[in-house]
Amino acid sequence: MEITSLTVLVDILDAGNLSQAARNLKMTRANVSYHLSQLEKSVGVQLVRRTTRRVEPTEVGLRLYQHGRAIQNEMRAARETIATLGQGLQGEGETRLHLLHALSGLRLALLPGVEFVSTGEMDAPLPDGAPL
Repeated sequence: MEITSLTVLVDILDAGNLSQAARNLKMTRANVSYHLSQLEKSVGVQLVRRTTRRVEPTEVGLRLYQHGRAIQNEMRAARETIATLGQGLQGEGETRLHLLHALSGLRLALLPGVEFVSTGEMDAPLPDGAPL
């Protein structure tokens, strides 16, 4: 299952038909249809019922849509986090301290039980292979 095809499914169901999804995605209708067909082939079931004017999700299509929507939301949140952290990198002093604090909190969340020890030096390089 390709992530691009999954996000195209989300856009198709949001738009209500392949033509509108194609316009929204700035793709050809044939390309949108191809992604849908590839996704259906990869999961082995029909994901949408097509009529001349609309598409409606099957039960499996609706479940996959919900997963695709959640993935899109997580990707959006990750982009926003990166943008926010990137802006913090451009600052000096206190801003960098906040960034270091945020990263240490992230590390604690991802590596529970690992003790974080500060060197007290904000510009101290990390040793090779040290986790963030």
